[in-house]
Amino acid sequence: MSTNYDNYQISLKLILQNKENKFLLLKVEDGGGYHGYYDFPGGRINEEEFTVGLSEILKRETSEEIGTTIKYELISKTPIAYGRHKWFSKRQNKLANCFYLVFEGKLLEGDVKISNEHASYVWMSYEDIKNNLETLFVSGILECAKMYFK
Repeated sequence: MSTNYDNYQISLKLILQNKENKFLLLKVEDGGGYHGYYDFPGGRINEEEFTVGLSEILKRETSEEIGTTIKYELISKTPIAYGRHKWFSKRQNKLANCFYLVFEGKLLEGDVKISNEHASYVWMSYEDIKNNLETLFVSGILECAKMYFK
């Protein structure tokens, strides 16, 4: 039995639902490897955040990606989906692994103001997402979306 343990970066993602029961999808920036696909707000845990609560890290990441005016409540304090993603890290000059932990939230207030990490955003219905999973998402985010939008 192998004892070569794998290393993963951890990324926290948020499936955010608004008052019209639509879900926020962020369009991946142009020119990237996942150009044309969508993502959920969130991002990786920083090295210095090892002892910080997951909800606080998620709050930091969502503020960076969708703006500081967005206020939401987590429906569950535990992840509702997960996924795995492999990509070539230019910074590390090697293949890197990411493990997604996805939380579910309800939008309370605020307007979405996306960062330069994404090209645009859309609010989409559950059924539209469910019926178009393979065209909307790829890789680990697709794995997460399939768990949630079933």
